[in-house]
Amino acid sequence: METIIQANIPKISVIVPVYNVEKYIRRCIDSILLQAYTNFELLLVNDGSTDNSGKICDEYAKIDQRIKVFHKQNGGVSSARNLGLDKAIGEWITFVDSDDYITKSYLENLIKEVKSNDCIVISNYHHCNKPPMMQLENISLSKRNMVKYFFDHHIFNLSVPYSKLFSSHIINQNHIRYPLGIHMGEDGIFMAQYLNCISSAIIINTLDYNVNETEGSLSSKYYSFNSEWECYKTWKKELLSFINKFGNIYPNPLKIVWENRISETFNRCLQCTYKNRNNIPLKEQITYLKNIPGIDYNEYNKYFIPKTLKKKILKVLIKNKMFVLYLLIGKLSTHKGKD
Repeated sequence: METIIQANIPKISVIVPVYNVEKYIRRCIDSILLQAYTNFELLLVNDGSTDNSGKICDEYAKIDQRIKVFHKQNGGVSSARNLGLDKAIGEWITFVDSDDYITKSYLENLIKEVKSNDCIVISNYHHCNKPPMMQLENISLSKRNMVKYFFDHHIFNLSVPYSKLFSSHIINQNHIRYPLGIHMGEDGIFMAQYLNCISSAIIINTLDYNVNETEGSLSSKYYSFNSEWECYKTWKKELLSFINKFGNIYPNPLKIVWENRISETFNRCLQCTYKNRNNIPLKEQITYLKNIPGIDYNEYNKYFIPKTLKKKILKVLIKNKMFVLYLLIGKLSTHKGKD
C-alpha cells in the first residue's frame, strides 16, 4: 500500500499487542491504516498467539512499510506493550487493543492538541453501540489545576491505555514501563507514573475509539493475592505522589485517593481470597486477610464507603476481624451471582 507521509509533523508510534484475535485483527489494522494523519508507524506485537493472528500481521507488513511486526513468547499484555515501547521511534505513543478499532480521525484529533512534550492528551471512548462511560469537556490543564481536575472529576476511571497520547521523550527519559507481575490495573499504574513526570494535560470529548464487546473482561477476573496486593500498593503510591506533586491541594489527600480507585483496589485484595479462580483453601484465605497490615485496615474502615447492603455487612465483618464469616458470606453470594 503506497502512503504519502506528511512532512514536518511528529511521527506517532501506534502500539498494538496481539494475542489470539484472528477474528478481529484485520478490522483493527485496517482502521489504523485508514487514518487521515499518515505520519505514523504501526507496531504489531504478537504475544505468542496460537491462532493465525501472527500470520495475518505478517501479511499486512508486506503491503505497508509503516507496519513492523514483532513475535515473542507469550508473556502477557504488559510485556507486549513494553516491547512496543522499546522498539518505537515516534515522538508520540498511542495504544490500540487488537480487538478494537478507531475512526479515521483518531490520530489527527489527538496530535493536533499537543502544545509541548510535557503533556498527555486524553480523549473519550465508547463500547460499541453504547454511550461513553463519562461525559468529558474540552479543557487544557496545568500543574495544580491538572491534579485537582483529575481527582474531582474521577479521570482515573479512564485509566485504560487507549484513547491517550503519550510523549515518548517523557516515557524514555523516566524509564516508564508497564509493571510486570500485576494483572489488573497495570494500565492505570502506567498512566499515573507518566502523570508524575509531566505538568499539563489536554482532555477532549471526541469519540474516535471503539471498544469491542467481548465476554470475560479482565475487570471480572481475580488473580493471586500477591498480584492484587501489589496493584493496590503501587496504585496508592503513585496517586499519593500525584496528589502532592504541586503542593497541598486537599486538607486530607489520603481520603481523596481512597475515593479515586484505592477503595476498589483494596476491595479486590479482600475479594480475591474467595473469588480467585484457583479456589485456594480456606485456611490460606484467612492467612492472607490476617497478614494485611493494620494501617491499611484502618484506612479502609475510615475511608471506604459501601453503597450496598452486602458491602456494608462485609465491611462490618472485616472491621471486627470476623474473617471466616466474611469469606463464607462472600463465597455464598458469589455462587448466587450477587456482588
